[in-house]
Amino acid sequence: MKHLKISFLFLSISVTSAFSQNLKPDTIAKGVFILHKFQQAIGKESYSIVRKNDSLRLQSNFKFNDRGTDVPSQTVLVLNQSGVPVYFKTKGSTSRSSVADVEVFVKKDSVKVRSTKNFNRTRTPKTFFTIYGYSPIAIQMAVIKFWKQNGKPESLTIFPGGKLKIKFDGYDTIQHKLLERYFIKGLIWGSEIAWTQPNGDLVSLFTNDAEGDKFEAIAEAFKNTLPDFIGRAAKYGMADLKKNQSTEKYPSLALVNGNILDVVTGKIISGKTVIIEKGNIKSVEESSKTVLPKSAKVIDLKGKYILPGLWDMHAHFQQVEWGPAYLAAGVTTVRDCGNEFDFINATKKSIDNNEGVGPRILRAGIVDGDGRLALGIVRANTAAEAKAVVKKYKDNGYEQIKIYSSVKPEIIKAIAEEAHNVGLTVTGHIPQGVSLLEAINAGQDQVNHFTFVYQAMKSSKDQKKIDFKDATAQEVLNVLKEKKIVVDPTLGIYEWITRPIENPIDAFEPGVNYLTEDLKEIFRGTGMPTEKANDRKYLLESGKEIVKKLHDSGITIVAGTDMMVPGFSLLRELELYAQAGLTPLESIQTATIVPARVMKLENELGSVSVGKKADLVIIDGNPFENISNIRKITQVIKSGVAFEPSKLRELVDFKGEVK
Repeated sequence: MKHLKISFLFLSISVTSAFSQNLKPDTIAKGVFILHKFQQAIGKESYSIVRKNDSLRLQSNFKFNDRGTDVPSQTVLVLNQSGVPVYFKTKGSTSRSSVADVEVFVKKDSVKVRSTKNFNRTRTPKTFFTIYGYSPIAIQMAVIKFWKQNGKPESLTIFPGGKLKIKFDGYDTIQHKLLERYFIKGLIWGSEIAWTQPNGDLVSLFTNDAEGDKFEAIAEAFKNTLPDFIGRAAKYGMADLKKNQSTEKYPSLALVNGNILDVVTGKIISGKTVIIEKGNIKSVEESSKTVLPKSAKVIDLKGKYILPGLWDMHAHFQQVEWGPAYLAAGVTTVRDCGNEFDFINATKKSIDNNEGVGPRILRAGIVDGDGRLALGIVRANTAAEAKAVVKKYKDNGYEQIKIYSSVKPEIIKAIAEEAHNVGLTVTGHIPQGVSLLEAINAGQDQVNHFTFVYQAMKSSKDQKKIDFKDATAQEVLNVLKEKKIVVDPTLGIYEWITRPIENPIDAFEPGVNYLTEDLKEIFRGTGMPTEKANDRKYLLESGKEIVKKLHDSGITIVAGTDMMVPGFSLLRELELYAQAGLTPLESIQTATIVPARVMKLENELGSVSVGKKADLVIIDGNPFENISNIRKITQVIKSGVAFEPSKLRELVDFKGEVK
């Protein structure tokens, strides 16, 4: 009977395997998952399950190539005759910048874990499994089967460490197959979503890789249905967050005795009451003279400050958990600078229909050209393809087009011309082999990342510090101003990349203390050895100098993060602008009224004004005096609905408060 238990656990895998015929006598099953990033097929995982004496051995070969970098790993899992793990080993890469070298030895009374060269030992729990991170996919399939056959425990101890929670969420019929849907928590930040056949065979897994990017795996037989799974993952993920969120709704809100921070004039308007009805600001009046609506929820803001909701103009909404994380940091509007078409559309729809939790989303549809470093599946290599891409995004309500790194010079022009014809603007990278001025002359309206400006201002390859009096730098400044180019510098990401890796992270980003261990681990591994970091200090310092020079030259700057620490990095970006020499007001303007103007939404958003949408941030401190006071957020209001930041953080497994 024990052998039958093992067979039941794994024999059904062969049903979805493309290799279920002509197996060797000791091979129970073998199969393949297609691996995707930004919906692009970038590799495969092949696995086999072999019976050996009284045990089963699952072996996985996992490999993909992400923008020119190979990410390979090999994993072995051995189960005894009772279906319990006795040995596990995984070694290789889990992303372009992270590696794994983990081994687990299970004895009757103890479990020994080796991580790189470190060992630890613990008592063997009654029920447990061995799994490490999101990859390989076959091990995730095995743990779902194990969980089901062991009574579906509320949580499952896993080694090398942690707790895993699996939750059945319903059924879907895809490709005429009835599939079971599960949420999995404990391997990445937030939830993974997996679909299996009733016998446990994994069909599709929606997750994030070890650098936080969206990642999908799908069984070969279902590979043509990936867009359907992606859209469903966004919808179900948002619905799950919404279901677990507790927010009281009121017909109207009355914010009394608050100090309004006028981001247009820089004035502080004290003793005001803001009345909010139907998601909009109905009135702003003297508190002593205001007649409060009887139906209003009254919130006393004495001593507190009211800012308009913040904007992150370089977001990548990689998973549904980013929604509450953004809101908790006061970010009520994001410009998503490149995403999977089906995911971001479904995510936006869920939020707009009040079926999800998150900021309002503006979309810049990403397009790349063919090449070794290409990203995603939306490509334009001809003028006709450029026109089709622009039409696709325009027809689906996108606000912009985003150029990525492999688009050819002549195609930039074709994209820009078509985008401008239909009322869209063009942002993005400066592609390889193209100069900043060439891209601007081809019609690009906006630039992501200060580094493209930095490279264009250098008069020699080895130059580190920019000489703004130099003719090369002057020409760049003149063109940026003349063409009214908008730049989102993303200083914060370069602070992380060039930091001495030995230095404590919370010395410059205290928000990291709220994060889950999964995310902390990603950021702990981001940086450089001290000597190399000291040699690269010039990059961030040059970025600050460029931000100040752009601002003083009348060139528009908008604040953006490019992901980084969920929510908190937008606040850090503003602190870096203040370090660069902008006043706190000028820094805050880059994340409020300025992006609203850039996106032609200044009549709806960007300041605390009658008739505008009630997107507001309540702060316990004056950020006009000290920019870091912007971190002291006590309440966030989006479209008239009030949220407590601590509860939003807890919704995505962050700490509510940090002492």
